This record gives sequence, structure tokens and C-alpha cells, in this order.
Amino acid sequence: MENNLEDEPESIASLLGMEASPSSEDSPIEDRFSALRIAGLCLAIFVQLFFLWIHGFSLNSITFDSIITVFFANIAIPLVLIIRFKKTFLSFVSRLPVACFKKPFPTLEYVSVSQWLGSLSLGIGTFALVVGIGFIFFFYPDVEKLNSFGLPAFWLACIMLLFYNYALFLRYSFSPLESESMEDESGQTSVPLIRRIFGFTRLCFGFIFITLVLFYGFTLLGSYVFGLLSDSPYYTFFSAWYYHVFFWAPSLLLATYQKSFTSYVPEAIAAFFSKRKPNLRFVEISRVGGKIAFGGAILSIAFVPLSVLPRLTGDKDWESDPTTLGSDEIWPEEVLVWKRLQSSTLQDFSQRFEVPEQVRSARLRVKSKNASFKIEMNGQLVCEADDGRLVDREVVSFLQKGDNLISLKALALGNKPVMANPLVSLKLEWIDQKGNRGTLITDENWKATLGDNEDTTAIYSFPYWSDYERLLSMLKESCLLLYMGLLFLSLFSYLQYAFSEKK
Repeated sequence: MENNLEDEPESIASLLGMEASPSSEDSPIEDRFSALRIAGLCLAIFVQLFFLWIHGFSLNSITFDSIITVFFANIAIPLVLIIRFKKTFLSFVSRLPVACFKKPFPTLEYVSVSQWLGSLSLGIGTFALVVGIGFIFFFYPDVEKLNSFGLPAFWLACIMLLFYNYALFLRYSFSPLESESMEDESGQTSVPLIRRIFGFTRLCFGFIFITLVLFYGFTLLGSYVFGLLSDSPYYTFFSAWYYHVFFWAPSLLLATYQKSFTSYVPEAIAAFFSKRKPNLRFVEISRVGGKIAFGGAILSIAFVPLSVLPRLTGDKDWESDPTTLGSDEIWPEEVLVWKRLQSSTLQDFSQRFEVPEQVRSARLRVKSKNASFKIEMNGQLVCEADDGRLVDREVVSFLQKGDNLISLKALALGNKPVMANPLVSLKLEWIDQKGNRGTLITDENWKATLGDNEDTTAIYSFPYWSDYERLLSMLKESCLLLYMGLLFLSLFSYLQYAFSEKK
């Protein structure tokens, strides 16, 4: 028998009798532009920016140290991948921009590169999170060190965990798995119209029910449990950060699986009410959804310090000089500046107070967040300042014996997010000629008017948070974010089982 060695070897699929037919133009693995892919990635980017925006994140918090740290990390990962994959990595990089717009051809080599990218970025990101939290424990209350070392660590964690989530998207986009079902559904009988309508109605109510349970039930339950464990009010664990993963996972799943995910959603909802037919594709989506949800929860943990750390200015901001003024234990409350969405309106907080004797020493400190302000005492302008900085000055010349009037005129900044509350806090301390001390702080007892309106309005005040309390709140939020990630991981694990169970 003549054996021509130059002939192409027979494929394994042909030997098994599973020779694939040529791809048609409508093939789901055809390298074509995908609007759903673009929509999913754009939605994921929007989710990231939105949850940073509502918490008052500012680009001014990006320090030079953070840029250098992220720069070297971004060089280290490509070097490792070049050494490991050589030319394959270079071709993989050239495919990345195209993969954001088109459904790529299944490529096992690119799956391997994506897997390495995900493992490296997850390892570096998790390590940076641990290091950043360590800095908080060891460097507190040194705010300068916290911002010099903590912020770069959390920025590194944020960027690396973004890479990890993007690597998951690439890994399963290049995956060759395209099987739609584990069973042959040929011969399936048609469903009567009335049953279709009933099934659609049940899915709609099921979607509403599951949404309410996830948004309110599990989140409030987790807040309550964590509050009991830490002996704290449950609302101290409740924040908009927790809902990041609710939008993050569906966005990336839509970008990764496109039409398969749109058909997966109603089946996933129905899986909570009845058994579903085994479907290998839906098993894969459930498995990947759990990874993306957990990765998104860890990513949102990195967001919290990026918004909290820049706000730390040192607890000594409100402390008094022990040689002159001695009311360290009195802390001002933050008063909420009213904000009209369509037009700027000046809010005037005012308070009258008595000074029995002539004053020999007086100190005024004012600090704002998302608001500008100016201070007047007895009709004279004392100071005015923009958002964020502490005003600290002597005001002896503005005080008089007897009745005094102080006015705090505040304006919410229009370029700040709606959910970032504009707050102002004030503390005035004095010592008279006889050595008596007095203190005036902002609280709910002040009077407030809006613009030219002479009617007073309600004042909403909040206890002033020290740096320690802000950091403690950040750690509390991180615990519940991790809880939300584990919750979603368990939900997707249930769906993975539901779609793989044999009858």
C-alpha cells in the first residue's frame, strides 16, 4: 500500500466522524462586528465611572507616586508574557483592539495568554489590596504617609483587578466552546399561545421578585448581620458601593456571550421556579458569571479607599492648641448645604451667641466638602474659601462683648455629583480676659435661609467623622462588598447546577 507522507494528516474530528462543516456568514463564531459586544463593554465602563462619580471621586487624588507604581506594574506583566509566549503574545496584543468590536475566532493559544494575564493581574491586585490595608493599620494617624503609600497601593490594585476582569472577558471570548445544548431538542412539541403568555407573565413577576430580593433582601440582611457582629448600627454597613456588582457582571457577560446571554437571562430567572433542560452553553455562562461577579466585587473594594483616603486631613485639624484653647473634646457637626439641581442657590446659616467679657484670644476653623463658603461676623467679612481646604485663623478683632452674630454663607458646587452631599462644618473657640472659655459649633440649632427667602428651613446635620471613623467605615464597606461577591458566586453556582442536571 502506497503511503504518501506529503499528504495532510487526517484530523481528529474526521476520525471521530465529527468533521465540522464550513463556517457560514451567519456562524456565531464568525469574526464580525458585534453591536452587543460594544454595548456590553460601554455599559461596563459606564458602571465603573458612575460608581466613582456618585462617591465624589476626584482626579486630583491621582498622585505622582501612584502613576509611577502603576507604570512599572504595567511593564512587568507584558515582560513576563513575552518571555512565556514570545510571538504569540505579540499577535495577541494586536488582536486586543479588534476583540473589543468583533467576536473573535476561537483560539486556544489566546485563551492561554488570557489565562496567564488574569492570574498575574489577580495576584498583583490582591497583593496590592492587602498591602494597602496594611499601610492603613501601620501608618495611621500619619495622613501624609497614608496618602504617599496607601493611595499608590490601592491604585495598583484597581488597575490590576480591571485587567483581571478584562482578561476573563478575553479568555472566554476566545474560547472554542460553542455547544448550545447537551441534548437533542429535535422533535420538541410546540407550546400553546396561552401557555407562552402565562410563562412570560411568570418570568416578568419572577424578575421583579428576584430583583427586590437581591437589591433589598440580601443587602439589608448582610448589613444587619454585620451590624450585629460588630455591635454597630446596620446602616453603617449600607452604601451604594454594594450595587456595583449588580450591573458589572451582566455588562461583561453581555459583551462576552452576546446573543447567548440575552437568551440565558429568561432561562436563568425561570431556573429559580422550575427545572430546566441541560444546556452546556448556559452552564458555561453561569460558571463565568460567578467569576466575573466575584472579580467585580473585589474590584469595587479597591474603589472605596480611592475616595476615602484623599479626604483624610488629619484629626488634628479640629484639635485645639492646649496652651491657649482647651475644648478638644467638642467636635462640630457637618451641616448639609441645600442644592437645587437647575440653578445655584446660596444658603445662609446663622447663629447668635453671647460673649460675657472682652475676648483676648479667638480661633475660627471652617472646612467644607463639595461646597464653597464665606464667613461673616457682626456684618464684617472674615474669610471665604473654595471646596476642600481647612480655614484656620484668629478672629479676635471680629468679636465684641455681648451679643454676636456669625453667618456662614455656603454654595453647593455644580460640578460635583448629585449624591455627593455638600457639607460645611465650623468651630469657633475663644478665651476672655478672665480666662473663661467658650465654644460655638455648627449643629441643628443654627438657623438657615435659602437665597432671598426670609423663612427658615430645616437644617440637616451629621456628626463629624474623624479620620479613624472614616477608615473604620471603609473597612466595614469592604467586608460587605466581599459578602456581595460571595452571594453572587453562590447564585451563579446554583444556576450552573440547574443547567447541568440530568433528568
